[in-house]
Amino acid sequence: MVTGDDNVVNRGILAKRRQLDYSDTRVRNRKGLEAWSPQDDPKGAFKMILAKPEILRQIHSGRIRIEPYDEDAVGPASIDLTLDDKLRVFNTDQHITRADIDYKTLARLVDIVDGYLLEPGELVLGITKERITLPGDVCGWLNSRSRFARIGLMSHIAAPFLAPGISNRQILEIYNAGRNKILLTPGMRICHLVLQECKGTATYTGVWKDQEL
Repeated sequence: MVTGDDNVVNRGILAKRRQLDYSDTRVRNRKGLEAWSPQDDPKGAFKMILAKPEILRQIHSGRIRIEPYDEDAVGPASIDLTLDDKLRVFNTDQHITRADIDYKTLARLVDIVDGYLLEPGELVLGITKERITLPGDVCGWLNSRSRFARIGLMSHIAAPFLAPGISNRQILEIYNAGRNKILLTPGMRICHLVLQECKGTATYTGVWKDQEL
């Protein structure tokens, strides 16, 4: 038989276990399934995606910089980014045998002030108009916007990760996976940026630190 004293002891043991181990924040609900709530992570072991109030707070404090900045581009948990006025259009038919080939030798730089009609199955490189500067404890992810995804436009087909501590514009691998031609124009909100807190800090210093199209 479980007594009231036993219940007190059991609650004390459970509380002690939570104090000692923040690496496993899973708890069991009444059906035996794993559940989680913020109260189970008092030291912030899980780092979260930033929602609009936190994005705005960090922008206003200067921790995150988007240049040029338009507050209307900030959504519930992301920031819309716009396409600049140039693209890299692939114009060669080579056999690529090494991963470190300079993509600029495969594509010409094209001005798209009047727009660019992207053919089905065509890949081009674009770049965001915005320069993004992140602190060492925030990283990011580039995603296609739903309105474009539904017509087959993939705003960024690979390598979506933005490392913490960056300060640069983002090159986009833009691909038309649909059956229709799609007009790309300067200033269109081509993708959005999702921001996420990191556990610890770091700064990217790799080859793409100062990337340009």
